[in-house]
Amino acid sequence: MKGWMHAHFEALRVAVRRLTAHPAGMLLSTAVIVAALFLPLAGYLAVANLAAIGARIGSQARITVFLSPSAGERERRSVEQAIATDPAVHRFEFVGREQALADLSRRLGGADVLSGLDSNPLPDAFVVSPAETGLAGSDALAVRLRRLPGVETVEDDPAWAGRWRTLARLGNSAVLAGGLLAVLAMVAICFNTIRLQVLTQREEILVSKLIGATDSFIHRPFYYTGALLGLCAGGVALGAVALAPAPAEYGNC
Repeated sequence: MKGWMHAHFEALRVAVRRLTAHPAGMLLSTAVIVAALFLPLAGYLAVANLAAIGARIGSQARITVFLSPSAGERERRSVEQAIATDPAVHRFEFVGREQALADLSRRLGGADVLSGLDSNPLPDAFVVSPAETGLAGSDALAVRLRRLPGVETVEDDPAWAGRWRTLARLGNSAVLAGGLLAVLAMVAICFNTIRLQVLTQREEILVSKLIGATDSFIHRPFYYTGALLGLCAGGVALGAVALAPAPAEYGNC
């Protein structure tokens, strides 16, 4: 056991010595591997953030029903009754045009939003919370609400959540393909680096074979060379990704 540990320690020492003997080549190889690893890791982080935002939108999805400016009290009550009796509606709230104007003014820091306007351009609206957050159910509810008399337009937030989820799935596929390419690139870079090391140490290897060195003794330092390159590059890539904000930080967007 002691001899085995000594052999591996000596192989590690030889690998470190060979890498530090050519610092420029080591830095270049490490930089290329870092780039190959960082891109899919950064892509995964971006997709995770995108999925987190989509989940947040989906959990707080609302359907906003805007009434026509010409809609009177009768049409408003008819729309309210239709919304209240729809089983797909969890709850709803009526937002009058005056309240909407006051909310807009408050969001703008108390600015006079009617300056330059003859009248309030905002319509009456109902803010509807669907009973189900699924895309199919919210789409069907939005279609029914659009058909109500006196409704001008309907904004469907769950539809945007569905688009976010679709985009996240496409991003996952792209990141997976990029990750596979990155692994192939990293293997190729490590292979080429070790190949150059073998060519550089060709005479030393021949002499070692002549004096009875085994194949394992000769191969072992090159294995450690590839492992050290991968560990150094992986550590740098993970450190760079760790500096980016985590997906959980976007939970309150």
